[in-house]
Amino acid sequence: MPVYKKAEHVTEVVKRCPNHELGRDFNDGLSAPASHLIRVEGNNLSQYVDDPVTGRQSVMVPYESPQVGTEFTTILYNFMCNSSCVGGMNRRPILIIITLETRDGQVLGRRSFEGRICACPGRDRKADEDHFREQQALNENAVKNGNPNKRTFKQSPQSIPALGAGVKKRRHGEEEMYYVPVRGRENFEMLMKIKESLELVELVPQQLVESYRQQQQQFLQRQTHLHSPSSYGPVLSPMNKIHPGGINKLPSVNQLVGQPLQQGPGAGPNLGPM
Repeated sequence: MPVYKKAEHVTEVVKRCPNHELGRDFNDGLSAPASHLIRVEGNNLSQYVDDPVTGRQSVMVPYESPQVGTEFTTILYNFMCNSSCVGGMNRRPILIIITLETRDGQVLGRRSFEGRICACPGRDRKADEDHFREQQALNENAVKNGNPNKRTFKQSPQSIPALGAGVKKRRHGEEEMYYVPVRGRENFEMLMKIKESLELVELVPQQLVESYRQQQQQFLQRQTHLHSPSSYGPVLSPMNKIHPGGINKLPSVNQLVGQPLQQGPGAGPNLGPM
């Protein structure tokens, strides 16, 4: 079954262009419908199906056991339109979906791959390879010249040391390459440092990582203890040093004058001679 790859086209049904669909060169004397893109050659048991709900077109081929001495079965598919046909695919990429199903429709296996139909595959392949080399050369020149307007991708090192026993293994799917366009040279260099740090972490044994974390934790604890207020004595103002009896307590009149007051019931004011 052919389907469009991009999200904006995935709801459309992949069909032949009107020029090839209405032509008689490849339609006369064939049991396949004229609008179907994919046909099976050399198998009269194939069935062409149009889904009544979605309208998608597919072809069903009965399973045949491999011949003696082989481990696979060959099925010949013929694509009846080019990817560049106007009114049909019109250069839109498509996916070919192949499923292995039982008679009652239960899916046992499913695979998909991108298909490109052209009149001269060798020529188009060479053109694509040349375009890829040119783009790679432009990216390398942009990295050397430091042009921030170009989308630059730094290549990963070719040789990576073998992983030791204490190094974490990568999960399935982590070997794929992803590219992020970055605006600005400073942002690009910062992301490159983060990328290199993450790659180096993968090569460090887990024991060294745990030891480093413990050292950092001990260092932070010492810093917190040194800066805590409890490590210093109480800070007293000069007034509190004079009067240790309390904090923020003002001195009395006797302490300011330096002479004690007379105590007793008969004591009166000390008056000078008239």
